[in-house]
Formats: sequence, C-alpha cells, structure tokens
Amino acid sequence: MLPNPDTCPQIVNTGHTEDNELWQRIKRDDNDALKTLFYSHFKTLAAIGQRISGDPDEGKDIAQKVFIQLWEKRDTIHIEGDIRSYLKRMAINEALAQKRTVLRKQELQTNIEVANYVNPDGEEQVIAGELQESVDRAVEALPEKCGEVFKLSRYEDLSYKEIGETLNISVKTVESHMGRALRQLREALKTYMSIFF
Repeated sequence: MLPNPDTCPQIVNTGHTEDNELWQRIKRDDNDALKTLFYSHFKTLAAIGQRISGDPDEGKDIAQKVFIQLWEKRDTIHIEGDIRSYLKRMAINEALAQKRTVLRKQELQTNIEVANYVNPDGEEQVIAGELQESVDRAVEALPEKCGEVFKLSRYEDLSYKEIGETLNISVKTVESHMGRALRQLREALKTYMSIFF
C-alpha cells in the first residue's frame, strides 16, 4: 500500500488546496493520492516523531503508522481545516502513545524490582494509585491543545521553543496553554494537594 520511504522521489511539498483535493480522492479509495500525500509529507512527520521519540527509525515508523491509519480509517475520519495540521496532530499523538507505552513498561519493571526489596504500606499504595489515576484523568480532560502542550513539556521534556516548532505555534502561545493547563490541573487535584502539602 505504502512505498518505501527511502525510495521517495524528490517531490516539492504540495499546497493546502492540493492536499485537501488528495484527501478527497483518498476518501474515494484512490491509493495513488495516498502515495502522493505520503511523498509530500513523510519527512515532516518523521521529523516530528523523531523529535518526540529521540530515535530516527522510530520517527519513520511513526510517520508510516500515520498514513496507514489515515488509509484504514478514511471512511470514518472527518477533517475540519487543512489535512497538514491533522497529519501533524496524528504524528504527535502516535509518538506520545508509543512513548507512554515504553515508559509504562519501564515503570512496571521498576515497580517489580522495588517490590522485591520493599513491602510498601498498603494505605500509602492505595493513595498513590488513586493520585496517579486522578492525574491521568485530569490531563486527559484538558482542552486538546493544552493537553498536547502539557504532555510535550512534562512527559517528553521538550522546551517551549521545541514545543512551538512541533505544534507550529509561537512560544507565547505555548506559555499561555501551559498556564491554562496548570491552573486546570491544580483545581482538579486540589484534594490531593491538601493531603500532601
């Protein structure tokens, strides 16, 4: 379905109008339109994936997954605005999802190793588990852009400048989203903050 990215011909990036026309053709099962979109935007999406994952090969893998998902879900995906922004958001979400999976595996392994040496107090363990669930829910409840900015800052340790480049927004906008995210999280987690602080 998708060509080998290493054999992509030198194609000048398509314009917004042409991209949206390609998307309409993809929705009509036109595989050639998918390949054209792939050639035009693969490197950009791979760079986003690499910036978040820290691995060039993972970046390419993330970009390929984005186009596979786009093709497989072409009948159900509804895109408002231009497809370029949508593809970038897909790449960011895919990269974050992969990173979370890796971090969870590492965390699970660490917990298993710690459990071999320590038997933590049951009540503390329950509170810690509830707190983590509450944090996860609060982060997922953030407005979409605030959530993306917060995750890239706190989970991926990107600078505001790097976040701005990844999301194609200004540093001032990144700061605004972070401020809003932190205010909303403080409000959502105030019960636990009163316990621990």
